[in-house]
Amino acid sequence: MKKGYIFVILLAAMWQTMLSQNVQSQVQEFMSSNVGESNIKAADVAEWEVTDIVPSLNPAIQHVYVQQKFQGVPVENGRYKLTINNGEITWFINQFVTDIQVKAQGLTSSLTSEAAIMKVVGNHRLPTPTALNPIARNANSFVYENSGISLEPITVDKVYIQLKGKLSLGWKVSIYQLDGQHWWNEVIDVATGEVLITEDWVISCSFEDPNHSEHNHAKNNLEEETIYGPVMEHSSNEEDAFVGGGSYNVYPLGIESPSHGNRTVVNDPAEATASPYGWHDTNGQAGAEFTYTRGNNVLAQEDANGNNGNGTRPDGGSALDFNFSLNLNNSPSTFLPAATTNLFYWNNIMHDVWYQYGFNEASGNFQENNYGRGGAGGDS
Repeated sequence: MKKGYIFVILLAAMWQTMLSQNVQSQVQEFMSSNVGESNIKAADVAEWEVTDIVPSLNPAIQHVYVQQKFQGVPVENGRYKLTINNGEITWFINQFVTDIQVKAQGLTSSLTSEAAIMKVVGNHRLPTPTALNPIARNANSFVYENSGISLEPITVDKVYIQLKGKLSLGWKVSIYQLDGQHWWNEVIDVATGEVLITEDWVISCSFEDPNHSEHNHAKNNLEEETIYGPVMEHSSNEEDAFVGGGSYNVYPLGIESPSHGNRTVVNDPAEATASPYGWHDTNGQAGAEFTYTRGNNVLAQEDANGNNGNGTRPDGGSALDFNFSLNLNNSPSTFLPAATTNLFYWNNIMHDVWYQYGFNEASGNFQENNYGRGGAGGDS
């Protein structure tokens, strides 16, 4: 690595450290000054952690997220959100649990982290783990690798959680089923073994029902054209219209599923501001680095065996022509190139649309190369 690069990296690290220290002191001063107001007691703000400092398009503004803690244990839904503008806190939302010292009295742990795992296993009829050997991250947080029942290491974290005004102490267990169908994130009461919260981080759609009655997709009241139309239109100027090339036979923007419309060949859909070198670039120069479903924002591939290895990655050739046959009456294995192309298209569309609403490089979006626009790359 060249000395100039090392200097830049060190300078950036020093700046981040100074920024973090400054924010810490500002949050501490703010918390201390608010004791006695809005039922906030000293114990409520005695322990906390700044989990995120999110920059704004305005370099003078940072959005700060603070996690409440009590006796070293995070409060799951205890959050403070602050906006700092030119060194002054100008806006905040207080979601800290108040009077936490009184509410936490008598909450003791009688359930081990392994017992909490077995509760989740039983709740969802998962196979028995082949091994549960903990690696302690700290006194309240454990990782279990090679359990034989989870695609990712099982994590177990002790948390406080307030539900309907009642504070409970629980083990938060995360298990990603081997078949990839469910990723359970469940909080188990450490005293009673009761399930306090269940979340599934995997959602499956049944496209046979165009109404999708099984679960809510959080429809917006705005018309679809209002959300997407003006944002994704390309300039009519011939020079601006070409971004990175590529044509994709997909269910395009506006078609929710095969039950709602037909596939269409979409030409050069990359949005010029969000993806200035197209969807197959990583070096910030004209011309694609990849002719298959990979680029600055997305790597799309099939992973039927669940090993996160190298699955089907359809290749569009030098012309980036991704036009593959699709017959939904046949086995999915027969149309993997078409399905993976659709996956690549939609993930890039989400990247480019969200960019228009502020989810850009400085705000932590997902790109391999940030093209000198701030933020940290390497997270496509």
